[in-house]
Amino acid sequence: MAPRLKRSFYILLLTVFAFLPVTAWANRSPVRPAAVQAPGRATMDYGPHSNAWYPIWAGNDNLHAVYFADADYGWAVGERGNIWSTHNGGQSWHHTLWRTPAQRGQPYSIGPTFAGVQFADRADGWIVGAGGLILHSRDGGESWQQQSIASHQDLNAVAATDAAHVWVVGNNGSLARSADGGVTWQESVIPGGAHLHGLWLSSSGQEAWVAGSNGFIARTADGGVTWETQHSGGNWLYAVALNDAGEGWVVGDSGVAYRTTDGGQHWQLTTGGTTRNLRGITVADDGTFWLSGAGGTVWHVNGTAWQAFA
Repeated sequence: MAPRLKRSFYILLLTVFAFLPVTAWANRSPVRPAAVQAPGRATMDYGPHSNAWYPIWAGNDNLHAVYFADADYGWAVGERGNIWSTHNGGQSWHHTLWRTPAQRGQPYSIGPTFAGVQFADRADGWIVGAGGLILHSRDGGESWQQQSIASHQDLNAVAATDAAHVWVVGNNGSLARSADGGVTWQESVIPGGAHLHGLWLSSSGQEAWVAGSNGFIARTADGGVTWETQHSGGNWLYAVALNDAGEGWVVGDSGVAYRTTDGGQHWQLTTGGTTRNLRGITVADDGTFWLSGAGGTVWHVNGTAWQAFA
């Protein structure tokens, strides 16, 4: 399921830092690491009770998404076709620059914008981006093959339950689902026409939630065939996640946060710990949540208690 990390304590968060150079940070405490990624800043932390962060690399292009398949293997993607990968828990990163055939040989400034990345395991993964772009790797990101859908809507999020079953969502309610690793796709439009930025897919592949523009939250219980609009109106929403106990959060602009305690059946607007724009949310191994947003905002959320880390 996405974006839950199943075998590690990596925490993957998204913040907003437009127009700043990318910097990665880490913490050297002895427990398993957590990662925070952002346009303008990427960080790593080695535990929920540590707030000492240190830089591990820097760059000039914004990053938009990061995902770890386990405690060692992770990927980050962003602007201009930049793909970063690590096989040692983020201690070092390998850079790949991907281009379409038409873009090869063009200036560095010419390249696709990636918005989401997820791997089903250490080998099979997907990247999505502007113009309906979908890339698939079967070798842990060493090489990427472009996959095709009919829609050219910008794609903003991807989720996979295994190497065969993968969903992508994007602007104007666009949804594409594959049961064969992306060889073929079943495309549809989620009613409401929202620009979808958040996607959470249950491990069964039957239940899923999306979140997006104008406070839109919708749920499916039949594998994406039909959708129930659960909320509409208000600030844009960018991320959604649930834990195994049925608690979950949806977060977005101006610190808006909706919480569920009944497995996503109902969502309640909650006063959180910040008024800054929130862009990312991930579930830790212990079922608590990590959020991040503008200005380097990082929060650890346990129940209704919010603890600021940055």
